Amino acid sequence: MSKTSPSVIEMLPLEAIHPYQNNPRVCPTNAIDAVAASIEQLGFRNPIIVDKNNEIICGHTRYQAATKLGLSKVPCIKVTDLSEKDVIALRVLDNKTGELSRWDFDLLKLELEQVDLTLEVFELSYGHMELDSILNTGNQEEEEEVGAPAGKKGVVKKAIYMDLGQYAIFKKVADIYRGGDKDLTDAECLIGIADQWFVATQGEDGEDVEESA
Repeated sequence: MSKTSPSVIEMLPLEAIHPYQNNPRVCPTNAIDAVAASIEQLGFRNPIIVDKNNEIICGHTRYQAATKLGLSKVPCIKVTDLSEKDVIALRVLDNKTGELSRWDFDLLKLELEQVDLTLEVFELSYGHMELDSILNTGNQEEEEEVGAPAGKKGVVKKAIYMDLGQYAIFKKVADIYRGGDKDLTDAECLIGIADQWFVATQGEDGEDVEESA
């Protein structure tokens, strides 16, 4: 049976809202900072979803961002027509379903070219390196061979398989890959990591590598 109910937005005191103690979604500081900047610069456009007891179902990062900004009230949608099991399902699926979508970099580039990228929220959400990569390359239909840094064997087929999520992961582990070689730049580290990932998953010839049982 489908569940439909009107979504009425109401302003609730921030102190009346309670985070879900067993929330499985971690809210890192950089995510809170980015959402806070978005709220401050563009407004609170995405309401927090709470249950009948004002416990958060969706919007823990928005809640923490509002706390950081010192907001007294925040827009909320109160859900009262779901069972406890359905509330848990909504809480878990809210973030997970978003991970299933992917970026069209050509369209993203067109959109980014029309906005003010000097807004702090873009620096916090993307960063200079990521924005530069999107604006200057976009989707590449043909493979581009890039030599890995000295001492790091292999060739990476970049921009074909590297989406923003993978890019962020590579960026965070660049220091681990760099090790004691302080002369390697972040970009060189990312290329080396991507090279190892590509060979591990696609093989030397670009064929999918089947996982062993």
